[in-house]
Amino acid sequence: RIQILFELMELEINNLLNDIIENDASVKGALCLNQQGLLICKVGEVNESLAYNISLLTKHVKNLTDNNSGVPPVVCLEFSNHKIVIKTTSKVIFGIVSEI
Repeated sequence: RIQILFELMELEINNLLNDIIENDASVKGALCLNQQGLLICKVGEVNESLAYNISLLTKHVKNLTDNNSGVPPVVCLEFSNHKIVIKTTSKVIFGIVSEI
């Protein structure tokens, strides 16, 4: 039963990530990981090893702010030809890679 629930959750997240890619031509890939940094799913052109680095980054970002609201900040890393937007929720972390 737990396996079925996990598969349904993974399917919903996969559909969400696919919708993001299909609705924005600049998005090249997206991934979702749990709070421990384990990759749940990825779509598009994104390296799976990015999950580990995103997980570490979100942990360090928490130390950069005295945010008492409980809402984690959205992180945007801009490079010369692409950017990575990272959004953390209470259960999962999303990373979206897009061209600039």
